Formats: sequence, structure tokens, C-alpha cells
Amino acid sequence: MNIASEIEKLQKLHSDGVLSDAEFRIAKSNLLNTLSPENNVGTGANFLGKAAYNYVNFTIVSSVVGVILFVVIFLFFFLPHWNKLEADNVIFSKKIQHDMEEFDKDFEKRKSEFDNSFKKQDEEMNRLKN
Repeated sequence: MNIASEIEKLQKLHSDGVLSDAEFRIAKSNLLNTLSPENNVGTGANFLGKAAYNYVNFTIVSSVVGVILFVVIFLFFFLPHWNKLEADNVIFSKKIQHDMEEFDKDFEKRKSEFDNSFKKQDEEMNRLKN
């Protein structure tokens, strides 16, 4: 039984004069009362209650889907990228450390050469003064 077609039939009977206004309202009310509560869209509080229930369900489902998408994106995109950055950072730090050690060795070598050269010049100057 299709409720919409039944209401159309009642409306036609009412417009044809077969049903009075009171009979039409009673027949329509009886027809709508045969609906189960989950299918009864009704009016007023029942209609608003069902709309609110649907909205809450939609919100919950949307939230769950959003959380799942966030977790998937985090696990498959950001986390691997983050791990690669960490690995690159370790490699870079080791390279910088190696370069700094090489620089320190070169600096000490040049400093020693300069000190020796200065010492030789100072000795030469002292020798020439005497």
C-alpha cells in the first residue's frame, strides 16, 4: 500500500463530494496512523524529532569518517615524510660534524704554521738586533 496514492484517492473522493470535510479528515488520520512510527513523518514535534535524530546520526557518521580520514592521511602521508626528514637530519648532522672536525684540523695546522713562521721571524729579528 502506497500512502501517497491512498491520500490522493481520499482527496479525489473529497473533491468529488463523496466524503465530507470531517470524513476526509478522519479517513486521512486513520490512514496516517497505520504507518509505523519510524515511517510517520507527521508534523510538529514528531517531524522535528525525526529531523533532529537524522541530523545527529549524520553528524556522528561525518565525525567518524573525518577521524578515519585523518588517521589514514597521517599514517600514510605525514608519518613517512616525517621519518624521512628525521633520517635526512641525522645524515646532515653527521656531515656537519665531519666537516667541523676537518675544519678544526685544518685550522690547527694553519695556526701551527703561522706560529712557527712568526716565531722564525721573531728569532731572525732578535738575531739581527744583536
